[in-house]
Amino acid sequence: MSQIDLEKCREFLDHAKGYFMPEVEQTFFDVGLRGHYENPTTELLAFFLDPNNAHGLGDYFLCGLFDALELDYKESGSFILVSREVQTEVGRIDLLIEMENTVIIIECKINHHVNNPFACYESYAGTTFKNKPNKVFVLLSITGEGLSKSGDNSYCWKGVSYENLALSIKEYMPDNVDCNKWQILARELLLQFKNYGVIKMDKEKFEFALTNLESINQLKMLEDALYTEVVKRVEHRLAEIKPRNIRVRHQVWDKTSKVIRFSLDDWQGEHDCALCFNKDVNKPFMIRTWVVESNEKIFSESLSGIPSKLYFDVKSGESETYKGNRWPRWDWWSKEIESAIELISQLILALDKIEKLADNKIG
Repeated sequence: MSQIDLEKCREFLDHAKGYFMPEVEQTFFDVGLRGHYENPTTELLAFFLDPNNAHGLGDYFLCGLFDALELDYKESGSFILVSREVQTEVGRIDLLIEMENTVIIIECKINHHVNNPFACYESYAGTTFKNKPNKVFVLLSITGEGLSKSGDNSYCWKGVSYENLALSIKEYMPDNVDCNKWQILARELLLQFKNYGVIKMDKEKFEFALTNLESINQLKMLEDALYTEVVKRVEHRLAEIKPRNIRVRHQVWDKTSKVIRFSLDDWQGEHDCALCFNKDVNKPFMIRTWVVESNEKIFSESLSGIPSKLYFDVKSGESETYKGNRWPRWDWWSKEIESAIELISQLILALDKIEKLADNKIG
């Protein structure tokens, strides 16, 4: 590993904090859908835009859309219908809203390139709704960028971001959500739209990362060196107590928390001890162990010899199911890495006693 300039790393970190990607609240769209969600989210948006549907929100979404587009809702006249996937000569319009005096054509884009037959959509609107005085063309996207008139396009396509649309609609939403599945779903949809504006790397962050790749790589090398050193210290401490070969696995929990899982090389069961590097500065190191239920009592008794000074908090009582067995788990929190290393070493020794028991073998 090349020499790392710690002072430069400190300076770079201080500067880089302004460019960190923020955390976002997870929605059920993140959990339940893979890839990105143009069709499902557009279907839901169409559902909520229609004030006659069973969501119980009236025209809140429609009013929010008009605000985001800076259109006069009253001048557009009464609502007629919302249509999805409207077939034209060349392609399909994602979303069409027909009002008494206005028609709104919306193209929805999340991660796809903008290469639709916009001129064809304009022609369809002009022919089908020639008696409507107002025709509005909208590009709904993460960036909110619109389209100017070009050789083919006779109209400007007004750009609106999902985030701004969500913020405009939210102004109309009630503060208290009823226990109504549709209203809960509406909140989730708006949160998802808002998140699109947060998780997308903007141009400034992109340029910063691109021009500082060497410094970023230096920090990654420093981080890797940290984990390697922690493993060495655990190995060294175990060698002092009871020399054994150690087995190590690296994982990431909750997308951001780095984890090192320790076990001994000759263990035949599934036990191990995990060290999690937390983002919470008040609880920087969490140590977790799992013990198959049949050995829970023996393990609990073995913990009495572990000094309480090695941790400031402990939690037990929760369990997980693995290979048909119940595995109670224990979580400890340490504020110092050396205390965490000592605690891991003590826990590995306690688990080693259980591994030697015949009934630790699980299916």
